[in-house]
Amino acid sequence: MVTKLDRELEQLEAMSRGELVERWLAAYGCPPPAGARRDLLIYAAGWNIQVKRLGGISGEARRMLRREIGRIRHKCRVGPDAYAGDKPDSSRSPSMQTDGGAAATADNHDPLSAALPSVERRKPVPGARLLRDWNGRTHVIDVVENGYLYEETIYRSLSAVARRITGAHWSGPRFFGL
Repeated sequence: MVTKLDRELEQLEAMSRGELVERWLAAYGCPPPAGARRDLLIYAAGWNIQVKRLGGISGEARRMLRREIGRIRHKCRVGPDAYAGDKPDSSRSPSMQTDGGAAATADNHDPLSAALPSVERRKPVPGARLLRDWNGRTHVIDVVENGYLYEETIYRSLSAVARRITGAHWSGPRFFGL
């Protein structure tokens, strides 16, 4: 049995990109990310339709997500204090910049997007493992205290590892998707 909700979701496929962007603007109050694929716009519009009809994430699920985000942030030292060293700095703002450039806090209506660090703050911590497929081969890089371990050699930067893998100059963080 096809419901009204099913029909409304199916209609999203027939919408133009402009119509999907208008739906995004209405739902989020800002334009979609530059270069956002049509599929993302359809999924976001579908999510918003379903939330309006069926309800969003339950309060308990939101609390659980916030706890897990806090646990992961503490464990990985990701977030506003990740590069403040070991000493907490009370002058640092509890907000952080999202990819859209707007300040976001965990109190916003979308706790997941607020919890994600901006690109500038992403830095792998010792013990992390980076994987990159390049020319049909998976390359494994381990983050160590004094650099990056690749094929039993320690490199001082990710760019040096990327150069070793590709033979060309690359931004290491960009090559590894950080």
